[in-house]
Amino acid sequence: GLAVYAPKVGYAVRSLTLHEYLQVFEIHQALEVHLVRELAAMPFLVDFPDLGRINDAFEQCVRENNTAGIAETNDRFHRKLYAGYHNKLLTARLYGIWDEVRSLRNLMYDKPVFTKRMAGEHRRILEAIRGGDTDEAGRAMRAHYESGRESAILSFPVINHR
Repeated sequence: GLAVYAPKVGYAVRSLTLHEYLQVFEIHQALEVHLVRELAAMPFLVDFPDLGRINDAFEQCVRENNTAGIAETNDRFHRKLYAGYHNKLLTARLYGIWDEVRSLRNLMYDKPVFTKRMAGEHRRILEAIRGGDTDEAGRAMRAHYESGRESAILSFPVINHR
């Protein structure tokens, strides 16, 4: 569903409306909240040292206002977080959704008010998982998504349909 065909024009990448994007965002949030709660019950599956290094690199990209680096390290952080999880079908679906909205999600990284919060949100998620606190892990991930939703609304391109 990422490409659409227009007769006598050809194929083009389908653009999501803000409403559609937020619907995908809700599905993505539900999966990630579930996964961090599961990981908090099994923190031995998480590579905390590597995730700390990735988050440090993320913070460096934020300081440099390197939006491409922010996008790349944020993707690496989330993928690494779930790398050891046993349900590979679930994580594959999560990554598929993640990739589906990458270009729209990357628009959010132009908002420093959002990116400056993200590293702290990542740390809060990791601390909850490390501490085995499933409820706090879920709250931390939901908070991460709330700020992401706010940034998405502020960043989403306005399309003029004249």
